Amino acid sequence: MRPGILFIDDEPRVLRGLQRMLHAETDAWRLSFVTSTAEARARLEAAPYDAIVLDVSMPGESGLEFLRALKADERYRHIQTIILTGLQDQSLKRQALELGATDLLTKPVHREDLVVSLQSALRLKAYLDELEARNASLEQALFESAKMRLVGVLASGVVHDLNNILAVIVGYSDLTALLASGDPELLETVGHIRDAGERARKILYQILNLSRRNERVLQVCRLGHRRRVPRAAADLDPQGHYRPMGQARGGADGRRGSHADVPAAHEPVHQRRAGHGRKR
Repeated sequence: MRPGILFIDDEPRVLRGLQRMLHAETDAWRLSFVTSTAEARARLEAAPYDAIVLDVSMPGESGLEFLRALKADERYRHIQTIILTGLQDQSLKRQALELGATDLLTKPVHREDLVVSLQSALRLKAYLDELEARNASLEQALFESAKMRLVGVLASGVVHDLNNILAVIVGYSDLTALLASGDPELLETVGHIRDAGERARKILYQILNLSRRNERVLQVCRLGHRRRVPRAAADLDPQGHYRPMGQARGGADGRRGSHADVPAAHEPVHQRRAGHGRKR
């Protein structure tokens, strides 16, 4: 859809001049021309617009008053507004910019200046529209994330309660199996009950794991203390178990590679060197 631009000026002669000036842009832009702010409001209600070119001096509601009302309306506050004025008044320009005008051009306006100002205003409007769409998408994503976290909390509570019930069922099935040790048919039935309970518990754990799939568990690891350092890999046998003292690889006394030989980080350097010298 072509960007829409609304021109507001109480002098029809000025509007005709602007229309002739921008005739070459009608293929790229959708141009509308009105002579009052009341008619401008009707046009805004009927169709969307991306930019407004507004005369500052008009009978009744002035251009600045219309601009103030426009920026106060949530529906139209993102429409970029260019002010046209025949007055060389710096305070007027400052006031227009403070109210949210995108640019201010002095009459008689040159075609090149007007086209460049409109192009900049339309680019800014497109950027703001994209930013608003992305913000809406992020808000929706945050809402979905919060909803999933709530589902995870609820699932965790339900799993906990159902697991307690299943623990009772499995426990009583085991007790029944002990009491019915002489009845093969009853034992088979009790076995089916227990198997069903165990399958239900596995399903509950799967649900719980699914609800926590995005959670990360962080653990604090303290380094630099002799009692906190784990044994070296040399103290492990091929199956990953610790070797008994005296059988560690790399030393006859079995102490090399164990955590007992790792100096604490706070020990002075000369003590470490002295200690190693005594071992040699």
